[in-house]
Amino acid sequence: MCAEKLTDKDSTILPETVVSMYRAQGRTVVETSSCWWYNAYGQKRVYFSFPPHRWVTPERDELDQVLRINGAFAVRFISPPDPELNQSFIWTARKPYTIDSLSSNNRSKVRRGLKQCTIRQITFEDLASLGQTAQRDTLARLGKDMKGIVASSHMEQSPAFEAWGAFYENELAAYVIILKVEDWVHIQVNRSANEFLKYYPNNALVFTVTDHFLNERGYAAVSYGLEPLTRMESLEQFKLSMGYVKEAVTQHIVFAPGLRILVNPMTVRLVELSARLLKNNRRLQQLAGLLRYP
Repeated sequence: MCAEKLTDKDSTILPETVVSMYRAQGRTVVETSSCWWYNAYGQKRVYFSFPPHRWVTPERDELDQVLRINGAFAVRFISPPDPELNQSFIWTARKPYTIDSLSSNNRSKVRRGLKQCTIRQITFEDLASLGQTAQRDTLARLGKDMKGIVASSHMEQSPAFEAWGAFYENELAAYVIILKVEDWVHIQVNRSANEFLKYYPNNALVFTVTDHFLNERGYAAVSYGLEPLTRMESLEQFKLSMGYVKEAVTQHIVFAPGLRILVNPMTVRLVELSARLLKNNRRLQQLAGLLRYP
């Protein structure tokens, strides 16, 4: 089936619009001279710079301002690439982006997925009722704690967020939640139901959404996220095969003053060794990831 696409052109979504929505959700947001800082779902004590694609070089007093928030233990941000510092990357797709941008194997999967699935934008209300199986199955595959879909009436009302789904015979086989801010689109959530993976809904969905925002709605870039704290080879391979590339950045994680004394070469080495031995301990893997970018 053909993908149903929107044809509207977006006006630029300002960061202030998204920040207002985050605050309406009850999340903590702090503004400093460089950017905004917010606590992300799943990492409520780590504050991320916002917008997530913007390179920033905050002063120490800015970081201390954020780290004084009750319960904060670290801030995370990116700055221009510097080979002498913490080399990292952000997954990005830019124009020209076509079916030929994909690996040969994925071109076949996308074509088969588009024949068997309908791709369209959906409401967050529909997502909450139709997407629970995809949410549960994906979190189980990733070994994460089971949580409901992170969607709210605030997202529905905000022009910055959209939900897109891949449907197989009226069943929601896969979905993504995207954030639009400035001239970037960020794929923030990607979930899929086990039952329908053989129909390649993820391949068809990610290709359609990326193509749509780059080529039809004129965004400069679509991001599939920063280098994660815990790496998954299969997920990295999927992003690469879908035409995304690793754009170099310097990634920083700065700990609160009370924790900095505990971060030294000896403790870092100990955590790294423990993470290698206990590969299924997710919290330990995340801690090792945090310590990778001192």
